[in-house]
Amino acid sequence: MWPLKPDFQKCLQEAAQNAVQQLAKPFKSLNLPSLEPLIVESLTLEKAPGVVSLEQQLKNCKLSGLTSAKIEKYDMNFDNKTVELAAVIPEGVLKCEYKMDGQILVLTIKGEGNATIGCKNLRCVYHAGYKDYVKNNKTYFMVDNDVLDAEPEEVYVNFENLFGGNKEVGDNINKVLNENAKEIYQERKPVYNDLMKQVVTEVSIEEAFD
Repeated sequence: MWPLKPDFQKCLQEAAQNAVQQLAKPFKSLNLPSLEPLIVESLTLEKAPGVVSLEQQLKNCKLSGLTSAKIEKYDMNFDNKTVELAAVIPEGVLKCEYKMDGQILVLTIKGEGNATIGCKNLRCVYHAGYKDYVKNNKTYFMVDNDVLDAEPEEVYVNFENLFGGNKEVGDNINKVLNENAKEIYQERKPVYNDLMKQVVTEVSIEEAFD
């Protein structure tokens, strides 16, 4: 292992910040997609017991706001082969087509249509181990055993066409969902974290080196 300069971690953080901003447009030479917006074909949240017992199918998803992320920390430990990244996204907005059926709190919810799901001041902390591998005589890093924790300051949602387009009922349901958005997020936080981790891994590893 080559000796690291004293300011290596600072330079790494600055490089990461620059890279995030640069990904507002695609880099075809590296097979990296644009992150503004990030296109996700589909996401599925399975029904689970608890306050939020809801199955959600999301498709044609567009996630915007990632390139405005502020990188607060980016450390690589080459001895232990670990990475730690901390960032804050001022506002992330997911627009998609949805289909859901189930129960939240004491409310039965059913609908299909367009949805907006947003988070403000989303603080993300990502830990990962990695392994070295060689491809075309170059050494790359492969993520191994990673964990992502995301905690928003505020969550807001809007689901159109709830209950077959009954506006009065739909407006009331959206109001209740927004009043309890943080509690609902906490109930399903492990699911959301796992989905976001999959997106992070897919973009940073598979897209870059396929």
